[in-house]
Amino acid sequence: MPDDWSVTLPPVLIVGFWRSGTTLLHEMLAADRSFAAPSLIDVLCPADAPYLRKAKLSLTGAIATLMPATRVVDSVAVTPRSPQEEEAALCHLGAPSSFAAAYFPKRREAILEEALFFDGAPDARERWRAAHDHFMRLLTVKYPGRRILLKNPSNSTRIPDLLALYPRALFVRIDRDPAEVVPSFQRMTDVANEAFSLQGRAPPLDREAAIRFHARVMAKLDADWPKITPERRVEVRYETFAPSPLRGVDAIYESLGLERSVEARRRQKRFWLRRGRTWSPPAIAAAQARPSLPLSP
Repeated sequence: MPDDWSVTLPPVLIVGFWRSGTTLLHEMLAADRSFAAPSLIDVLCPADAPYLRKAKLSLTGAIATLMPATRVVDSVAVTPRSPQEEEAALCHLGAPSSFAAAYFPKRREAILEEALFFDGAPDARERWRAAHDHFMRLLTVKYPGRRILLKNPSNSTRIPDLLALYPRALFVRIDRDPAEVVPSFQRMTDVANEAFSLQGRAPPLDREAAIRFHARVMAKLDADWPKITPERRVEVRYETFAPSPLRGVDAIYESLGLERSVEARRRQKRFWLRRGRTWSPPAIAAAQARPSLPLSP
């Protein structure tokens, strides 16, 4: 594969703090088949050696029968082929990754320091860049002729590194009221720790710590955002996007100069008509009221 593959068909990268609407935006755009978003199988099994293909097909069926119909933290439907963030793939490839904080919550601060700010390990940035480039090349081979579409809140602090890897990448940023985001992020963190921790129970995420972390991530994003040329970036607000996502998606295509077929917009509309009810405020509130998952001490 030529080294300038990302110049020929620049990827679209969605950033924004956790619980800001990145998943809704990702799935709406991914309904356009000219995009290629990594699936759950892609991120769980990021190695794409030929001898693993049959095993991955079998794994897809097994996961489909075992996995819950919705995500642990909310009512958003998920399948083995649902678009997923690449952070899990980076974790499985051995790169610094925020996903590791769910597995080892007692080391959460050190893990996030290394994965999001490349502090604490001298080779953290190099290992992350190598793993990300490797995974993107796998996606490009697997989905030839399609533009790679990623969403990853962790990438909100990595814009300079993403630009170094993919200088012509297009960026979509989504922001949401911190008063809504911070408590939702707290709950997401605590539920993920209960579900995935390999260290037993960890203390809940303190609200003040969540506020400080939100402020630090957003400060880094604000500082780095102007480094992207204006024609390659667009910002949306969750509060205006969520009530009318089709209109919001139209504006994103126009702002970034992306072409879209009539069929692609029809697919996006069908997606929203089918899945939009799970994004309604009552549905999300009901999901957040569920009791926490049990975890053996």
